[in-house]
Amino acid sequence: MLLIFLTGFSVPYANARGGVFVIGPMREVTETVELTVSESTSADVCGNMSVINGFVDFYVTSPSGNIILCYNKTSFSCFNFSAFENGTYVLHLANTESEKDVTATLNYGVNFGIVLQETIRPTWHTVATWQTTIITPSPYLDILEILKILGIVISTIGSLATLGEKVLKLIGWLYWKIKHGKSKTPVVLRPIGLMMNLICGS
Repeated sequence: MLLIFLTGFSVPYANARGGVFVIGPMREVTETVELTVSESTSADVCGNMSVINGFVDFYVTSPSGNIILCYNKTSFSCFNFSAFENGTYVLHLANTESEKDVTATLNYGVNFGIVLQETIRPTWHTVATWQTTIITPSPYLDILEILKILGIVISTIGSLATLGEKVLKLIGWLYWKIKHGKSKTPVVLRPIGLMMNLICGS
């Protein structure tokens, strides 16, 4: 029993209203809603209206007599409005154009709200933050390293080419010396020293 009792209090109250109205030619039916608002309470109305065999003029007037909502010649309309003054709000359904009876269905609900106010005192908290820096390798650094290696390889190949050219010059000179430069006196050649002089000298 206690569980059923508590469940009944946990279900929100649905204040549904409305009905089905047969409206004759040049006739009007009304539905009244009493609404009360204040600084701590609010009220609003939400619903729909439909006509199955024609159309009506549907409008809502405030307690002071002002039209706050209006749908002319409508066969179906959804509506909602909030109360801004205390008193009786009137929902009007008028058959002003048809020469026969029309059947209109009105469904709406009233929602009441209570505003709870509470002063919240500010509280100060010290929050420690940790910053982590992640360094990702740049692709440009890899390209620079590759270019450096290529430069060293090209420089080495260029040096080998220059050395090969000097060796060829030395071989050519030795060949000419042996073939055409025979001396009457014996000449002692020091090939290693001569080669170094030629390489360093030229």
